[in-house]
Amino acid sequence: MTAISLPIREAPAAHRGRALARLPLEMMRKLGVDPGDPISIEGTARTHCRVVPGPSDAAAVEVDARVAERVGLAWGASARLGPAPLPSLDAVIVDVKAPVPPKPEHIAEALYDLPLTEGDRLALRLPLGRMADVAVTATAPQPAGLFTDKTVISIAGRPTALQYEGIGG
Repeated sequence: MTAISLPIREAPAAHRGRALARLPLEMMRKLGVDPGDPISIEGTARTHCRVVPGPSDAAAVEVDARVAERVGLAWGASARLGPAPLPSLDAVIVDVKAPVPPKPEHIAEALYDLPLTEGDRLALRLPLGRMADVAVTATAPQPAGLFTDKTVISIAGRPTALQYEGIGG
C-alpha cells in the first residue's frame, strides 16, 4: 500500500465537518486515489476521510479541527496518509447532541456516503440550518466503513426505524 506523510493544516470553512481531506492532485496521484475515494489519516490514532482536490501549491493535507483532534495532531504536525478501500457499514451506533433532538432520518441523510471510524466526531448540517454533534461509538464491521442507504443506525444505543416522509405511504 502506498503511503505518504504530509503536515496537516486547517481546511476552509466550507469543507469542515464533512469528513473531507483536501490534497493537491499530485499527492492524490502518489497515493493512487481519485477525488471522492476514502483515505486513512494517521497520527497517534487513525480516522478516514474522503479525499477532494486541494490547492496545488500546498504541500499539506487540509482537514478540519475534529479530524486533527481525532488523530492526535496539532496543525503543522505530519500525518501518515494512505488509500483506504472501506467496506459498506452494516450498522453504526452514534451519540447525538443537539439543542432539539433531530429525526433519525435527518441524521442518516447527513451521514450518507461518509467514511465513519469508531471514535469520530462530526458536526452535521441538518435541515432548516440546524446542527448536530455526532460521535461514532461503534461500527459493524469494525473499525470503519462507508455509511450507505442499507446501514442500520442506532442513536444512543437504541435501534431506530427510519421513516422517510412521503415514501411508501
